[in-house]
Amino acid sequence: MKIAILKNQKVTEIIEAELKVAKKLFTNIAPETANSGKARIGARFNGEKFEPQQPYASWVWNEEKFDYDPPIEKPKGIYIWDETAGDWVKHLPLYPSWTYNPDTKNYDPPKEYPDSDQPHTWDEATLDWVLVEPTNTEA
Repeated sequence: MKIAILKNQKVTEIIEAELKVAKKLFTNIAPETANSGKARIGARFNGEKFEPQQPYASWVWNEEKFDYDPPIEKPKGIYIWDETAGDWVKHLPLYPSWTYNPDTKNYDPPKEYPDSDQPHTWDEATLDWVLVEPTNTEA
């Protein structure tokens, strides 16, 4: 992936990097675009400016905003776009105890996922993560 580094809205360097490195660069450097402020992963550089990637096939380019618009206006509240349905759907938590995080636009559990190599699943009754026991597949 090629990444353009901008200073004062001018390209100062173009580098090639893997996605993992690109994400770190975008987080630390946060290059700016001439038209839409901070660039984001998924934007492409056309030689003059960053252009956002089309998020869904049904979304339409808006030159004024320099971004894509959904075909249907997003309702107030917590919704996500469903391309198959062609509509906004209510974004609900997996469990009632989880709370919406506006920064990540997702729901967070009341307790962090364990720092472990073992798989865990959320137990709503105890409000805690429980270890997933391996299943014996041998007969």
